[in-house]
Amino acid sequence: SIEHPRAWDPRVADLAAYVESARGLEFDHPVLVDFLTAAEYTHETTSEQDALDNEDRAGLDRQAASLRAIGVASGDVDLFAAFNSVADGGTLAFYEPVEQVIRVRGTTMTVGLQVTLVHELTHALQDQHFDLERLYEDDLDSSAATAFRALIEGDALRVEEAYTTEELSSEEQTAYDEEYASALETSADSTVDVPPFISASFSVPYLLGQPFVMMLADLGNGAVDDAF
Repeated sequence: SIEHPRAWDPRVADLAAYVESARGLEFDHPVLVDFLTAAEYTHETTSEQDALDNEDRAGLDRQAASLRAIGVASGDVDLFAAFNSVADGGTLAFYEPVEQVIRVRGTTMTVGLQVTLVHELTHALQDQHFDLERLYEDDLDSSAATAFRALIEGDALRVEEAYTTEELSSEEQTAYDEEYASALETSADSTVDVPPFISASFSVPYLLGQPFVMMLADLGNGAVDDAF
């Protein structure tokens, strides 16, 4: 069984309290937040080629063939490397629902990291109330999985945006904007070899999920809960 911390890390306790208030739900227990160096984060977010079995390789080959067939890719497409690049260079943190832990790239608590943690803490709260592991069930088809992920990310973006609007001072907002722009530039540089279709697919749940959840949220948090 998973051992949860008895108390919140002091660095995130206030952020967790904000998420509870904004989301209208309470945590069942604190969540481990693992602050990692860049190298440690890369290790956690990427896989080695040796970890793939024949079925995994065949699945990636089929996906690459499908992308070529519909005209969004050409030539040799290394989806394994592309997915690794997006998972590593395209993210600043992630919540892992199986292990129920938040892993973060960075050990210094900047304003940008605070905002990122609000997003990931929202995922942890979602998981405790609505079981995010459903996303990985074998009988969940790709369309349902995309819709569910859009709900998950749209809800977290809603809380994240509320935090930046309600909690950051003007000086903190300026610092956040600068940090966010720098992170986008770094992400673009690290994923430059990723086929555009893969990057776009990764972005879809965020781009479509937020307006969908904002529409639900006009009726209150309860409507979002019902959607989950």
